[in-house]
Amino acid sequence: MFRLSGIQIFMGLNIHCAFPAVAGRLEPVPGSAALSIDRIAALPPYFSQVLPELAGTGFLPALERARLPPEPPAALGMTLAWLTAQLQNAGCGCVNDAAYARAANGDVLALSGYQVPEVAAQAMQLACAFIAAGWEALDPARLVRAGHPALQQNLANFLQFARGMHLDVQTYSIVNAARERDIPHYRLCSSARFMQLGQGVHLQHIHETVSDRTSEAGAKISHNKIATHHLLRGLGLPTAQQIPVATFEQAAATAAQIGYPVVVKPSHGLQTRGVTVGVRNGQELKVAFQTATDAGLGSVLIENLVSGFHHRLLVIGGRLVAAVRWIPAHVVGDGIHTIDELLAIANRDPARGDGSGFEFDFGKKRVRMAPNPEMTRMLAAQGLDYSSVPSQGRHVQLHGVNTIASGGDGVDVTEEVHPDVREMAEFIAQAFKLETVGIDYLSADVSRTYRNGGGAVCEVNACPGFQGHLLVGCDRNRILGALLQRDFPEGQTGRVPTVAIAGSPRAATVTRMVAHILEASGKTTALAYSGGVTVGTRPMRDEDSAGGPRARAVMLDPRVEAVVMELGSASLLAVGMPVDSCDVGAVLDVEFAQPRQDGIDLAETLAAAKSLVLKAASRYAVLNADDARCVSMAAELQVPICWVAVNPDNPVLRKNSGNAMTATLAGAGVTEIVITRGAVRQCAIPVSEISTGSTRMAEALFAVAIACALDIPCEIIKAALKSFLRDKR
Repeated sequence: MFRLSGIQIFMGLNIHCAFPAVAGRLEPVPGSAALSIDRIAALPPYFSQVLPELAGTGFLPALERARLPPEPPAALGMTLAWLTAQLQNAGCGCVNDAAYARAANGDVLALSGYQVPEVAAQAMQLACAFIAAGWEALDPARLVRAGHPALQQNLANFLQFARGMHLDVQTYSIVNAARERDIPHYRLCSSARFMQLGQGVHLQHIHETVSDRTSEAGAKISHNKIATHHLLRGLGLPTAQQIPVATFEQAAATAAQIGYPVVVKPSHGLQTRGVTVGVRNGQELKVAFQTATDAGLGSVLIENLVSGFHHRLLVIGGRLVAAVRWIPAHVVGDGIHTIDELLAIANRDPARGDGSGFEFDFGKKRVRMAPNPEMTRMLAAQGLDYSSVPSQGRHVQLHGVNTIASGGDGVDVTEEVHPDVREMAEFIAQAFKLETVGIDYLSADVSRTYRNGGGAVCEVNACPGFQGHLLVGCDRNRILGALLQRDFPEGQTGRVPTVAIAGSPRAATVTRMVAHILEASGKTTALAYSGGVTVGTRPMRDEDSAGGPRARAVMLDPRVEAVVMELGSASLLAVGMPVDSCDVGAVLDVEFAQPRQDGIDLAETLAAAKSLVLKAASRYAVLNADDARCVSMAAELQVPICWVAVNPDNPVLRKNSGNAMTATLAGAGVTEIVITRGAVRQCAIPVSEISTGSTRMAEALFAVAIACALDIPCEIIKAALKSFLRDKR
């Protein structure tokens, strides 16, 4: 039928598609049966049967026959791309790109978006295995999951791996909001969820909701519940009575002193691990004490139970942006069904996930409610068990910790928060020196002031989750906007000026010239080219860095204020663009090559690769008007073009002299470099003032054109070129 002959990872825009992609090359297997569009169209129903994990992935529409291309090889490529994306989505990949393309030699490429390259490659291999299994089945309906235990085990292993590698919902939401605002983002490593937003001097590091502006000391204080309690008390803010204990005997004496019911929890926070709320007697206390001890999060604390609802107050950048009242997991009796039956009925709600947290995070509002020791305890406290039939309308609480992750729900109460409570929350963020903080506040009514005994603070969280706020209807734009606004005020994208020059025999010299001009303009400039990497005047690498990860890496340097990169043709073909955008893209020429015997036009492929730097340009495309293949690239561009020609009589320059930017060598005997915008002469540099001869004048012409496209003043360009050319750097 077919085989997967190779997998290629594209970092960004590439010659096959406009998105970062994992590309699988499909080749027919000699002597195998011919592909059939009917059997290919039958594969998606087969996937639905053997891969129920795909049912909850909503990032891609279902693959129906109408969406398949009519040619069987292309249809198979599209099917592989779609299944690769969906397998990643089952592992929380949030992939919404799938396509196919024809390679230059006629092979079909399956193209799937990705979040983590390593996960995407495994997903494509697994997708091939499932397609092969479906293809071999004469009747896909006869195949059941149990019939392929090895394949199903591979799927389980893949999902576990993918969920550990993909971004959590909070980081993904922030990154997605950054993308919508054109703020660049970079994952620092595949195995950890650390991200960089912005480039160079504008960069900010984040981990979930923690940014590099968060006070480490404040975060450690908030993690320690004893220190948090004392700081809040010292500030005169309301808290529960709290007493640390070392033994169960001390816990029993303390609980008797405070008075039941009590809360038992570890002294250090990790979500709600080890916490038991509403302990009523010594027997329950013994279990709760052991639960807190087993959590391994410090000593055990005993607190009095503060009555009221559990609220989460979310403060970002010193301002309260959202508040939620949590509703504990519960069922409502109907006088007919048992607790067990009511749980089963509630869990049929498609808005409930499998309890793993992954479905909850990525689209499900609540998790399914399954019997557990905490549920058993809560039922017993209400005189019930799983076989009990609660009366019509009776509210039966199932969990002491009131969160969505424990099966509960929530209500947006942002607009109900009393001004005193709002001020208190913002003051806590200031006192702990936390950019983002979640405050757990207990109160019967959040619209009442806390000053007359109306509430108490029980927790301060330095890395608060906000997915629950989003799922219950809090303003998404307000929350995510506040998270970005703290580092990137409206109108700022965190980008540094960037120039991308397609590789050619002249490209290395031009990139060095442009970097020298940018340095002269006062910007610390990173230069990534075939000769290595420099930042300012400091050499950083001496190996070829014209493209790929080495070129992208300069965006991670906090000293960098501008970037100039040479992008070699081989790198553009192999991995695509290393950055999502550049201010100016330039193609100096396209080297011609003879077609191979198999009919592949190498010059055409080379031109397609080089044109990527132009398609990524946001301000200007710089093109050689003396090169016919460069001229042909202009038709696809959406940005202004600066035409460059050594000969001022070039017909392309004459045609565009009134409505475009042009650069040429002018005067008898080539006496000056002239840049015009429309009919206006923008820059004129006498050759005699920058060089003693015509050496490198063509390269200098391109460098001046690029610098003018960046709006660098002519006098700075002239002085920089003079020092560069006379020093013959």
